[in-house]
Amino acid sequence: LNHGHSAAVPLYRSLLRDGSNPINNDEEDLSAATRIAAAIGSPSRHDAACRPVVGPRPNDGGEGDDKEQEEQQQQHDDINDDGAEKMIQKLRTVLQQSGYDRINVAKLFGVATENMNSYPWGPTYLTPVGAGSDRQPPPLSFGTEYADDSGDGGCGGEGEHGDAGTMINTSLSCLVTMFLLGFIVKRSTLEQHLLGGSNTINLFESLGLAFPCEIDPSYIVPYVHLFPMDVPVLSNNEDDTMESIVLVTDLHPAALSRTTVGTNEDGAVMYIGPDSLALVQHLPLDIELKKSQNRIEAGRCILDLCTGSGIQAISTLAALGRVDPHARAICVDVNERATRFVTFNAMLNGLGDRVQVIKGDLITCRSLPMRGEDDCATTQGEDLVGLLRRTAILAQNKDVSSTATTGPCPFDIILANPPFIPVPPRNADAKADGGMRRSIDLRYGLFSSGGADGEVCLRGILR
Repeated sequence: LNHGHSAAVPLYRSLLRDGSNPINNDEEDLSAATRIAAAIGSPSRHDAACRPVVGPRPNDGGEGDDKEQEEQQQQHDDINDDGAEKMIQKLRTVLQQSGYDRINVAKLFGVATENMNSYPWGPTYLTPVGAGSDRQPPPLSFGTEYADDSGDGGCGGEGEHGDAGTMINTSLSCLVTMFLLGFIVKRSTLEQHLLGGSNTINLFESLGLAFPCEIDPSYIVPYVHLFPMDVPVLSNNEDDTMESIVLVTDLHPAALSRTTVGTNEDGAVMYIGPDSLALVQHLPLDIELKKSQNRIEAGRCILDLCTGSGIQAISTLAALGRVDPHARAICVDVNERATRFVTFNAMLNGLGDRVQVIKGDLITCRSLPMRGEDDCATTQGEDLVGLLRRTAILAQNKDVSSTATTGPCPFDIILANPPFIPVPPRNADAKADGGMRRSIDLRYGLFSSGGADGEVCLRGILR
């Protein structure tokens, strides 16, 4: 923790080179965590997460002269929002046709599904494998008894991999093994069993979700989690309809062993755990159902503070899908990486045009410029409350000038899941603690550190 990623690379490379597993020498270490720790290029690969590009990524172990690298970089710079959204929609199609949802994942692991509309609404019972673990990935056939017997399964009938239902099931197994359990998988296995084969593997890399192993390119290494969950849909019919969504987050700290990633050591985007799902479960949406019976104006405006992956805002929009399909959300986070993940997740779940992100600091109550942007007025940005009010008013297609800045709150629903773990304050002399401060910062990152008393962000929200 104290010396960063580069200091860990030689150790993990030596373990892989020697074929030794610190826990069980009889089992090969197939954890993504070890391969990530052993890869020199991992920080830049973390930076690429949820940042769609076209073609091979430059400066990531690829070959070619400077001109070729420059042309590749230009391709990346030229990709527009439409192109990114099309790529993300391709991912959505693969996930849907593979049956990558909460119910099917539960069936794979033999989890009872009789009362699946009760909590939990996601596979929080799964723990990703950590570095050096002797855990081995399950065989791809571990869930074939749940294959679709209809023979169509949404992938065009039978093929070289057997009937369509079995192929869909093995595609689901590949996705679960990588993006929930955190194992590396052979490229040849994915080419044979994953829907889309090589095209989907290339799509993962283009979206920054998984990459060829730097040590052994015959393996594909996941760098994120794809978390499937369900949200109960609010309806006047009182039925039990659930909406399936998938959210991209950074890997669980059990796999990363730290809470910062990338070349700038950005805060990792928090994984989906029981606390996050419990908050979704307790969204006060029954009140909104009563309001909807008489509501005729523009859709609701939702404010999600400390948004992280966007789970609260996206879940709320999904829940309101029937009673208010025009609802919009404004998501705020101090972590620029989180704002990027929220945008990606909104597109992945078909909500890209209804979610807006703002980078802001709730403690200072100031907006923050995105990296690479100029902030001419002040390095601290503008007043965050004023910016949020104006953004909400514009989202409702109202004239900002005709609405007083001190008028009624423009938000119908305000959500927040702030960090709350008490973390010791910084020492005046950064060297006096022998590196303890850095260790604390990396262990309790942006998504968990709530200041000395655990309530710094909470006070900022209330203020």
